[in-house]
Amino acid sequence: MTENKKDSYELAGVDIDGANETLKAYANLAKSTSNDNVLADIGPFGGAFSLTKYKEPVLISSTDGVGTKLLLAKSTNNLKMIGEDLVNHCVNDVMCAGADPLFFLDYIGAGPKLSQADRIELVAGMAKACSENNVALVGGETADLPDLYLNEAFDIVGFLVGAVEKENMIDGKKIAEGDKLFGVPSNGLQTNGFSIIRKIWNLDGSIENDSKILNMNEKKLNSNLGEALMQPHLSYKNLLDKYIALDDDLIRGIAHITGGGIALNLERIIPKDFTAIVDLKDYQIPVLYEVIMSKGDLSFPEMFKIFNMGIGMILVMNNDLCTKYQDELSQLLPLGHIKKNLNDAELVHVESKYL
Repeated sequence: MTENKKDSYELAGVDIDGANETLKAYANLAKSTSNDNVLADIGPFGGAFSLTKYKEPVLISSTDGVGTKLLLAKSTNNLKMIGEDLVNHCVNDVMCAGADPLFFLDYIGAGPKLSQADRIELVAGMAKACSENNVALVGGETADLPDLYLNEAFDIVGFLVGAVEKENMIDGKKIAEGDKLFGVPSNGLQTNGFSIIRKIWNLDGSIENDSKILNMNEKKLNSNLGEALMQPHLSYKNLLDKYIALDDDLIRGIAHITGGGIALNLERIIPKDFTAIVDLKDYQIPVLYEVIMSKGDLSFPEMFKIFNMGIGMILVMNNDLCTKYQDELSQLLPLGHIKKNLNDAELVHVESKYL
């Protein structure tokens, strides 16, 4: 009877034996990211992590996905990169508070035909990014959801926890008039805007159709369309660690430029008494965004609201320290300044030749 029940469940779309074999591969990948603070291997009902070096720690958490970028992943053979994107996105989010990213968990919701190999490839990407960011992969969940996710369809979600000393937390409260804005260039679209990308190029989710379109060379791009669109979402951890280490009061605010573009993300960290003047008058947007705008017949205001426009992160820097560290800041893009907010003006004002 046990055998019949197992067969019946498998016929219903859930392969328990296959999932158990996959779990063993997950456990080995997770172990490759482990460190002395991890107190339990994969297997118990909860991950265990010890906070050892903090006097008054504040835990900073983030959860996110990669949106419909994952629908392009299979057609461009980028499942592993999607796993990396997921971790890097969450790392960048917790680092906006100046936190050290510590441990990560994942969730995969899977259709019945998503192969065990593909599942392992996704988690392999997560483990790779975890190792690169000194983050421990302490657990996760893969749920087989036949009828909810059809065939090879899936979704992935990441959960990351970091920590920062309370006195060193970056929360925007120290932002003052005269502080400078600096941009960190992105590597492309990161993980946002792919719903409209799919509509513009008639990508329907089928591998046959999408592969053909994504392998086409697009005018103005030095690659095929898929390569241009599917650049990885970078982690900015090493860069931020460098600036945080220079001086505790150098960075006063950090905005990760994701869905909603520059203005909507930057305003999340600007105190109501100030306005961030983002000066893009001399900024040349990368060619990829010009191609998207032309092909999709989009306006510049729409583009700036949807995409990061080539800027992955904006740092608000203490004006008094910018001169002292001008050599170190030379690799960033000067993007404006902070001024007093008069008459309840907008928190972020973008000045650009495109707007």
